[in-house]
Amino acid sequence: MTSRQNTTGLFKVVRASAGSGKTYSLVKEFLLLALKTKSADYYKNILAITFTNAAAAEMKERVILRLKEIAMNVQIGNVLHQELVQTLNISPEELQVRSAAAYKHILHNYGQLSIQTIDGFTHKLIRAFARELRLSQDFAVEMDLDAFIEMLVD
Repeated sequence: MTSRQNTTGLFKVVRASAGSGKTYSLVKEFLLLALKTKSADYYKNILAITFTNAAAAEMKERVILRLKEIAMNVQIGNVLHQELVQTLNISPEELQVRSAAAYKHILHNYGQLSIQTIDGFTHKLIRAFARELRLSQDFAVEMDLDAFIEMLVD
């Protein structure tokens, strides 16, 4: 169970083994960034990337759940709640107000919550620059190696 964080400028990389609390750490970091200002939509400036679809889905679920719990005052006394209040240097009431605003905004703009896989991010990036890369606008990414080899042979 090892966990290590590297911070360089605006990027934070969390390296950890299974069961070491990666998701908790990532959710906490996401919430710290999302709630550091009074802007309800600051989360749109955050990109969280993980390896699997399951991990990305779990992280999205936990971010939304934690925001909801804080907004509804369910998190009082919780370790995460205390860490957020202390690190952000705001009152529990202000944390509740910010969480409620962010929670509501995310629910109405779910597509702008950028928690995704490395593959998903890369695909989105390539699609955005398809013209510059001289790719067809309707290109497809083939993940099935056998189908790809068969297509090449044909």
